[in-house]
Amino acid sequence: MRGLLFKDFRLIMGRRQAFLFYIAISCILGFSMPDFLPAFLTMIAITLATSTISYDEFDNGYSFLMTLPMTRAMFAVEKYLFALICSVIGWGISLVIVMIGNVLRSLPILTVEALSAATVVLPVMLLFLLIILPVHLKFGAERSRTVLLCLYGVTVLLILFGKKLLTVLGISGEQAVSFAASIPVPAVIMGLALLFCLAAVVSVFASIRIMEKKTF
Repeated sequence: MRGLLFKDFRLIMGRRQAFLFYIAISCILGFSMPDFLPAFLTMIAITLATSTISYDEFDNGYSFLMTLPMTRAMFAVEKYLFALICSVIGWGISLVIVMIGNVLRSLPILTVEALSAATVVLPVMLLFLLIILPVHLKFGAERSRTVLLCLYGVTVLLILFGKKLLTVLGISGEQAVSFAASIPVPAVIMGLALLFCLAAVVSVFASIRIMEKKTF
C-alpha cells in the first residue's frame, strides 16, 4: 500500500507546471472569491488524484502493476486513500490561502460562517469522489467524462421531478424548507453521516468488483 501511495505522489509531483498554475489561480481566488476557493482547490486535488488512474492504464501499466505483491482490491482501496489524502491537503491549503488573504486585507482571519461553509465543502467533494472513482475505473479517463455528464443530467432531472412532485402534492417550497428546518440538527447530522458511510461502502466494493473483473 505504501509503495502505491509513493508511486501516485511521485506521479502528481512530476506535474510542477500544473501545480504552479493552480497555486497562482488559488491565490487570485483567495482575494477575489474566498468562499469559492475551498471547493475549487479540493476539486483540483481530486482531479489530480484520479488522473493517476490514466497513468496506470498507459502503456500496459496495469499488467505491470499486477505483477507486484499486491491484490486488485488493494489497488482500488489505495486510490480512495490517495484521493482522500489529496482532498484534505487541497482543502487545508485553501483555508491557509484564505486566511493569508484576510490578514493582508485587514479582515478577520477566518469567520465562523466561512469555516462552516468550508466544512460543508469537504464532505460534498468526497461524495463526488465516491461517484467518480468507480466510473473512472470502469470506463477509463475518456469515456468516464461522458458517463459523468449523463449522471449530472439525471441528477438535474431528478431535482426537477422533485419540484414538480411537490407542486402536484400542493406543497410549497416554503413548507418544505420549514419541515426540513424542524428536524433536529443532531438527527440530520447522524442521518447524513450514515448515508455517507453507506455510499462509501457501496463505492469501495463497486470499485473492488470492477478491478477484479477488469482484463488487461
